[in-house]
Amino acid sequence: MAEEVGIVMTLYDKMSPTMKAMGNNTKAFDKAMQALEQTCAAYEKEQKALTADASRWKSALEASNKKVSEARTAYKKFGDELHKGILDEAIKEQEEYKARLKDTESAMNSSRKSLMSYRDELRKTGNSGGSEGSGASGLLKGLLSAGLSRQVGDAIAQAGGSFLSSAIGEPEARFASSVLSGAVSGGMMGAALGLPGIAIGALVGGLSGAISGGSEIFAARDDAFKSYVQDAAEAQISARDEAITSGSGIAGSREQKQLAFATLLGGDASAGAFLDEVKAMAAATNYTYDEITSYAKSMVKPFGADRTLDMLKTLSDTSAALSLDSSDNGVLIAGLSRMQLTDKTTQEYLNYFSERGIDVYEALSQWGDAATVAGKVSSGAIRGSDAVEALLTYMQEQYGGLSERMASTYEGMMGNLEDAEANAEEAYGIGYNETRKKGIQAQTEWLAAGAQDEANRAIGAWQAQLENEKERYIREAVNAAMEGEDYQRAKAEDDAAEMGRILMQAKVRGMDEYNASEGAQEALAAEMTLVEGIRSDAGMNSDYWDAGYERGQWYTRGLAAALAGNASVTRGERRTGGGASNYHRYAYGLDRVPYDDFPALLHEGERVQTAAQARAADAGAGSVNLNLNGPVTVREEADLDKLARKFANEVRRAALLAEP
Repeated sequence: MAEEVGIVMTLYDKMSPTMKAMGNNTKAFDKAMQALEQTCAAYEKEQKALTADASRWKSALEASNKKVSEARTAYKKFGDELHKGILDEAIKEQEEYKARLKDTESAMNSSRKSLMSYRDELRKTGNSGGSEGSGASGLLKGLLSAGLSRQVGDAIAQAGGSFLSSAIGEPEARFASSVLSGAVSGGMMGAALGLPGIAIGALVGGLSGAISGGSEIFAARDDAFKSYVQDAAEAQISARDEAITSGSGIAGSREQKQLAFATLLGGDASAGAFLDEVKAMAAATNYTYDEITSYAKSMVKPFGADRTLDMLKTLSDTSAALSLDSSDNGVLIAGLSRMQLTDKTTQEYLNYFSERGIDVYEALSQWGDAATVAGKVSSGAIRGSDAVEALLTYMQEQYGGLSERMASTYEGMMGNLEDAEANAEEAYGIGYNETRKKGIQAQTEWLAAGAQDEANRAIGAWQAQLENEKERYIREAVNAAMEGEDYQRAKAEDDAAEMGRILMQAKVRGMDEYNASEGAQEALAAEMTLVEGIRSDAGMNSDYWDAGYERGQWYTRGLAAALAGNASVTRGERRTGGGASNYHRYAYGLDRVPYDDFPALLHEGERVQTAAQARAADAGAGSVNLNLNGPVTVREEADLDKLARKFANEVRRAALLAEP
């Protein structure tokens, strides 16, 4: 394929003007060319519009992605129906933008295919044009059959195109079809010269088809390459922004928890150590960080920090065994905390456990059978702290270790992975929040100082005055219209439609009068001055405004830019670690070796030239000299082969010289 691309670069410009000139001598050809050019222009215009739409939907989708991320963070934090509704609405909007972007890109692909098809038709029409002249009149007369040859070539190409598309896929099928169509058309164009004309025409036509088909394949590969680069870059940028947003929320929430536990545990150091253990526990159990801290708030006071984590581990095993949810765990913790704080065991507290599948009488069997235990509970004979110990011991004996087993299941591993990801995202948030606090503090102090207050009051009063004036003009216009004869007559005739028209016209007249007023003109002048100032400033420095343009241009550079970029290698990058992996591959060629002893992997069939040969090639590149001295005599089929080989060798030599 590299050879075909090289041929495209060297021969296309030389063949196209000649073929186009051949067709400019007939009115029918001109009309066909004009119609095809207009169609191509229309599709190009449609491509520009679709590209703009796609850019707009991408921007909207990026904003929607951020909104979804913020809504998801808020829902994780609050967990109520209000924030769930906001999240659902954000996801719905996100899906809508995704669908619109997908439809637009699909329309772009469809339009691009149509444009390529019409461009191919335009090329074929150009190839088919001809005129009768003097001198080599026999050949030119043969070229008058171009219209027929094009139709035959197109028919053959269409017949084979469907099969090729099914057999080898696009765009390779278009390449093969283009070569076939060009060879048939060229052969028929040269039929007036007999066998030599057919051979040369088929060769030239096939070569022309290869040029067109090769350029289509390169364009398709280039589009795929640019799409890959853009998708990969935007995916990374979007993931980074989403991680920072999520991490900022996580870090902010955990910072608040740090303050709360500093109060409960008597200092930042104790709170920090405790919360570090909470992170580790969240990554190893079926609890999340937020669940553990929520449970721990009511447990650290009656049980202490260390005991709290041990108890939560036991409760994690129990919830894994009995499939308890966060609400069930909250009830169990409430029961344990109340018994510990009051040092009383009541039937109400025991019901918290029995209703969730825990056999409380078996757990308290050291005080007797079920009836005996119930009696002692009623009489207050069992202390709450003793019951807590008995229940925890029972749960540990019955369910101990199950949370670790659950952590090895798919669902458990996914939960722990989410906790680990949240911990990693928190690092983003800590870095962002700590640095952002400085800016927030500076902005707060600046606003609190009231530097803009006086100006803001004046601006607000001026804006209110403009709105008052606008309403006054409209009000006076409507009053005048209602007092007029036309309105009164319509009112007397109960003509509501006419009354409405008169009032709407009056409102428009009021707006017109307001727009012509001194205040409105002053506002317009201020806005015009602002725009002119921005234009003047931006014109002085392109960095002010062309960042979006520059970013857009990055994604229009494709394979050619990547291949050229691979040649930009410094001496310091040579032989950095040994082995073939440190040498560069240049399957599409290298325009210039950048320094002596430059390492590269060569491919079978490639050619390396000396510097002198390269300079000579540069001086003579782009020319194809086919010398046929004297009449062409064809005595046998071997003569045709010699002629074709001579032509092919000359074309191949020119293509090699033209390769970068």
